[in-house]
Amino acid sequence: MRGKWRIVVVVLVVAAVGLTAVQVVRAVRGDDAEAQRHREIEREHQVAYHLRGVGSAIEPVQITYSGPDGSDETAGAPALAPEWDESVTVEPGVYQLHLVAAAPWTDLNFRLTCTVEVDGVEVARDSSYDCEVWFQLEDLPKVRASATPSP
Repeated sequence: MRGKWRIVVVVLVVAAVGLTAVQVVRAVRGDDAEAQRHREIEREHQVAYHLRGVGSAIEPVQITYSGPDGSDETAGAPALAPEWDESVTVEPGVYQLHLVAAAPWTDLNFRLTCTVEVDGVEVARDSSYDCEVWFQLEDLPKVRASATPSP
C-alpha cells in the first residue's frame, strides 16, 4: 500500500513540474494571451475606414478618425448620401482606433454607417444618425478568432 502512494506522489510531482515547464516555455515564447495582445500593439496594421449614408444633411458630414500615429485626422463627406473611405498604415505603438462621423441638421431619413477594418477583418461598426466606433488593438486576436476576412 505504501508503494502505491509513493508512485502516486511521484506521478503528481512529475505532472506539476511538467505543467510548470510548459507555462514557462509559453511565457518565454510569448504564446500566452496577454503577450499576444501586446504584440498586436507593437506592430503596424493596415486599417480601412468606411462611411456610408442615406438621406441628406444641410452641411457636409464631419469625420474624425485615427491617423497613422494614432492622432486625430479630419475629413468630410457630402451632405447628400455620403460616402467616404480612407486607408492608413497604423504605426507600431498605436493602441486604439476610432471613427466618428456626424452631420448637423439632417432629414428624418438620414442614417450613417461607420465601419473599421484591421488587416482585412471588420472590427467595429455603428449605424445611426451619427456614428462612433472605437477599437482597442489588443482585442484583435479575439475578434480575428470569431470573424471572417472581408471580401
